[in-house]
Amino acid sequence: MTAEFLRMPGTNCIHYAKGRCLLTEHQNPGLDQEIRCRELRRLGKEFDDFLVHAEHFDIGEDVATRILQERMQKSLQRQTHCQAYHPGDTDSLLGCAHALGDLCAQSLPRCPGRCPAFSAKPENDI
Repeated sequence: MTAEFLRMPGTNCIHYAKGRCLLTEHQNPGLDQEIRCRELRRLGKEFDDFLVHAEHFDIGEDVATRILQERMQKSLQRQTHCQAYHPGDTDSLLGCAHALGDLCAQSLPRCPGRCPAFSAKPENDI
């Protein structure tokens, strides 16, 4: 007869969020761009490209601000191309239920439960 072990859930771990493990992000913040929200990366690239063009054409700050506001408003109204997008989080810029700041929970590994990296949240955070 073989015994089967069940892991205790990792829900009280400081690396746990929405069923996913943030350990690698906590160890090296910002290193892995693949776990960043694709749509926020797209908006960031659009912003950076706009700044390059505005500087190249020597557009004044007032005009550049107006143009940027119009472009970003149109970009945010566009349908997202992210297959992980799920409406629901009203606190995130894009309103995605998978948003964890600028991270996408769907791109993080699933929490395996209590593991060697388990670190309990402080009492006041639980």
